[in-house]
Amino acid sequence: METCRTSLIAFALLAALLSGCDSEVSRLQSENASLRQRLAEAGQRQAELEYMEQQAGIAAGCDWLVSLCPTSIVETGRQAQAQGFGGGHTLPFWIAFITKLLAMGTFLGGMGGMAIWLWIKIGYPEAEELAKAKALLQNADRQAKAAQQRAAQAEAKAVLLCEANWDAQVTLEELNRQIEASKQTLEAKTREIQATKLVQAALNAFD
Repeated sequence: METCRTSLIAFALLAALLSGCDSEVSRLQSENASLRQRLAEAGQRQAELEYMEQQAGIAAGCDWLVSLCPTSIVETGRQAQAQGFGGGHTLPFWIAFITKLLAMGTFLGGMGGMAIWLWIKIGYPEAEELAKAKALLQNADRQAKAAQQRAAQAEAKAVLLCEANWDAQVTLEELNRQIEASKQTLEAKTREIQATKLVQAALNAFD
C-alpha cells in the first residue's frame, strides 16, 4: 500500500514536471518563430534598402553632367534619391557612368565619322572647286597686273613721245620764225638793192 502511494506521488510529480516543460517548450517555440519572422522582415528590409541604394546609384550615374538614360531606367532611382538614398560613388554609379561615357563616345565617334564622310562626299569637291577658282583668280590677278604694267609702260612712252613731239613742234616753230625773219630780211635787202639799182640807173642817165 505504501509502495502504491509513493508511486502515485512520483507519477504526479513527473506529470507536473512534464506539464511545466511542455509550457516552456511552447513558449520557446513561439519566441523562436517570432525571431525568425523578425529576421525575415529585417532581411527583406535590408534587401529593399540595398535595392533602393543601387537604383539611386544608377540614376546618379546616368544623370551626372548629361542625362542620357531612358526614364524607365532612372525613374526608380530618382524616387529613391527623393527618399534620401544617395547612391553616389557606388558600384552601380560607376557602371552607369562608364556605360554612359561609352555610349557618348560611340555617338561622338559616329558623328565624327559622319562629318568626315560628308566632308569627303560634299566638302572635298567644293574645296577642290574653290582651289581651282582661287587659282583662276590668282592667274587673272597676275594677268591684270601685267596688263596694268604694260599700260603704264605705254603711257610712259606716250608721255615721252608727246614731250618729244612738243620739243619738235617748238623747234619747228622756232625754225619757221627764223625762216620768216630771214625772208623779211631778204625782202628788205632786195628792196634796198632795187632802190640802189634805180638810183644808179638814174645817175648813169645823167652822165
